Amino acid sequence: MRYFLNFLKILLLAYLIFIVTNFNNNIFSNHDLIGSWYSNLDNNEIKLLFNFDNSFSLSLINKINSDSSSSYKGFYTTDFNKSPVSLDLKKIKDINYSMFTVLNFINKDSIRMAFFSLNKKTRDISLSDNNSFGLRKVSK
Repeated sequence: MRYFLNFLKILLLAYLIFIVTNFNNNIFSNHDLIGSWYSNLDNNEIKLLFNFDNSFSLSLINKINSDSSSSYKGFYTTDFNKSPVSLDLKKIKDINYSMFTVLNFINKDSIRMAFFSLNKKTRDISLSDNNSFGLRKVSK
Protein backbone atom coordinates (compact mmCIF):
# COMPACT_ATOMS: atom_id res chain seq x y z
CA MET A 1 0.00 0.00 0.00
CA ARG A 2 2.84 2.37 0.87
CA TYR A 3 4.47 1.80 -2.53
CA PHE A 4 1.17 2.42 -4.25
CA LEU A 5 0.77 5.79 -2.49
CA ASN A 6 4.33 6.77 -3.44
CA PHE A 7 3.60 5.75 -7.01
CA LEU A 8 0.46 7.92 -7.03
CA LYS A 9 2.43 10.88 -5.66
CA ILE A 10 5.05 10.50 -8.39
CA LEU A 11 2.36 10.13 -11.04
CA LEU A 12 0.57 13.26 -9.79
CA LEU A 13 3.83 15.23 -9.74
CA ALA A 14 4.67 14.14 -13.31
CA TYR A 15 1.18 15.14 -14.44
CA LEU A 16 1.50 18.58 -12.80
CA ILE A 17 4.90 19.15 -14.42
CA PHE A 18 3.42 18.19 -17.80
CA ILE A 19 0.47 20.56 -17.35
CA VAL A 20 2.65 23.48 -16.25
CA THR A 21 5.17 23.09 -19.10
CA ASN A 22 2.47 22.76 -21.76
CA PHE A 23 -0.07 25.20 -20.33
CA ASN A 24 1.65 28.32 -21.62
CA ASN A 25 1.03 27.60 -25.32
CA ASN A 26 -2.40 26.06 -24.81
CA ILE A 27 -3.86 29.38 -23.71
CA PHE A 28 -2.69 31.07 -26.94
CA SER A 29 -3.96 30.61 -30.48
CA ASN A 30 -3.25 31.79 -34.00
CA HIS A 31 -5.38 34.86 -33.21
CA ASP A 32 -2.76 35.94 -30.62
CA LEU A 33 -0.03 35.72 -33.26
CA ILE A 34 -1.81 38.20 -35.55
CA GLY A 35 -0.08 41.56 -35.57
CA SER A 36 3.31 43.17 -35.97
CA TRP A 37 6.33 41.80 -34.08
CA TYR A 38 9.74 43.41 -33.65
CA SER A 39 13.22 42.34 -32.57
CA ASN A 40 16.71 43.80 -32.60
CA LEU A 41 19.35 41.12 -33.16
CA ASP A 42 23.05 41.62 -33.96
CA ASN A 43 22.72 45.02 -35.68
CA ASN A 44 19.61 43.82 -37.50
CA GLU A 45 16.02 44.86 -37.04
CA ILE A 46 13.52 42.08 -37.57
CA LYS A 47 9.94 43.04 -38.37
CA LEU A 48 7.43 40.24 -38.77
CA LEU A 49 3.78 40.86 -39.60
CA PHE A 50 1.18 38.08 -39.35
CA ASN A 51 -2.20 38.75 -40.98
CA PHE A 52 -5.66 37.20 -40.48
CA ASP A 53 -5.55 35.61 -43.96
CA ASN A 54 -2.41 33.66 -42.97
CA SER A 55 -0.15 35.91 -45.04
CA PHE A 56 3.01 37.33 -43.54
CA SER A 57 5.73 39.84 -44.31
CA LEU A 58 9.24 39.61 -42.91
CA SER A 59 11.71 42.51 -43.05
CA LEU A 60 15.37 42.15 -42.11
CA ILE A 61 16.99 45.55 -41.86
CA ASN A 62 20.74 45.73 -41.45
CA LYS A 63 21.53 48.84 -39.39
CA ILE A 64 25.14 48.97 -40.61
CA ASN A 65 24.67 48.23 -44.31
CA SER A 66 21.20 49.00 -45.60
CA ASP A 67 22.11 47.44 -48.98
CA SER A 68 22.03 44.00 -47.34
CA SER A 69 18.49 44.48 -46.01
CA SER A 70 15.75 42.25 -47.38
CA SER A 71 12.05 41.58 -47.14
CA TYR A 72 9.87 38.55 -47.82
CA LYS A 73 6.15 37.92 -48.22
CA GLY A 74 4.26 34.67 -48.25
CA PHE A 75 1.89 32.51 -46.23
CA TYR A 76 2.28 30.84 -42.86
CA THR A 77 0.84 27.87 -41.01
CA THR A 78 1.00 27.11 -37.30
CA ASP A 79 0.36 24.10 -35.11
CA PHE A 80 -0.65 25.16 -31.61
CA ASN A 81 -1.15 21.52 -30.60
CA LYS A 82 2.63 21.17 -30.48
CA SER A 83 4.88 22.54 -27.79
CA PRO A 84 6.73 24.61 -28.79
CA VAL A 85 4.35 25.84 -31.49
CA SER A 86 5.51 25.04 -35.03
CA LEU A 87 5.55 27.87 -37.58
CA ASP A 88 6.03 27.28 -41.31
CA LEU A 89 6.61 30.16 -43.73
CA LYS A 90 5.67 29.00 -47.24
CA LYS A 91 5.05 30.26 -50.77
CA ILE A 92 7.58 33.02 -50.19
CA LYS A 93 7.79 35.40 -53.14
CA ASP A 94 11.10 35.53 -55.02
CA ILE A 95 12.62 32.51 -53.26
CA ASN A 96 11.97 28.85 -53.99
CA TYR A 97 12.07 27.40 -50.48
CA SER A 98 10.11 27.49 -47.25
CA MET A 99 11.37 28.39 -43.77
CA PHE A 100 10.53 26.48 -40.59
CA THR A 101 10.78 27.33 -36.91
CA VAL A 102 9.18 26.89 -33.50
CA LEU A 103 8.04 29.49 -30.99
CA ASN A 104 6.76 29.88 -27.45
CA PHE A 105 4.58 32.65 -26.13
CA ILE A 106 6.06 34.35 -23.08
CA ASN A 107 2.87 36.41 -22.78
CA LYS A 108 0.42 38.03 -25.23
CA ASP A 109 3.01 40.63 -26.26
CA SER A 110 6.21 38.59 -26.25
CA ILE A 111 7.37 35.41 -28.02
CA ARG A 112 10.61 33.47 -28.24
CA MET A 113 11.38 32.05 -31.69
CA ALA A 114 14.07 29.63 -32.85
CA PHE A 115 16.27 30.58 -35.78
CA PHE A 116 14.77 29.51 -39.10
CA SER A 117 15.60 26.22 -40.75
CA LEU A 118 15.26 25.51 -44.46
CA ASN A 119 14.25 21.92 -43.77
CA LYS A 120 11.17 20.93 -41.78
CA LYS A 121 12.96 17.93 -40.27
CA THR A 122 15.95 19.93 -39.03
CA ARG A 123 14.08 22.73 -37.26
CA ASP A 124 14.82 23.01 -33.56
CA ILE A 125 12.44 21.21 -31.23
CA SER A 126 13.26 23.26 -28.16
CA LEU A 127 14.25 26.84 -27.41
CA SER A 128 17.37 28.08 -25.66
CA ASP A 129 19.40 31.29 -25.57
CA ASN A 130 21.76 29.79 -28.18
CA ASN A 131 19.16 28.95 -30.83
CA SER A 132 16.47 31.60 -30.49
CA PHE A 133 15.60 35.25 -30.14
CA GLY A 134 12.79 37.27 -28.60
CA LEU A 135 10.19 39.35 -30.38
CA ARG A 136 7.74 41.81 -28.90
CA LYS A 137 4.37 42.75 -30.31
CA VAL A 138 4.21 46.35 -31.43
CA SER A 139 0.69 46.39 -32.87
CA LYS A 140 -2.34 44.17 -33.28
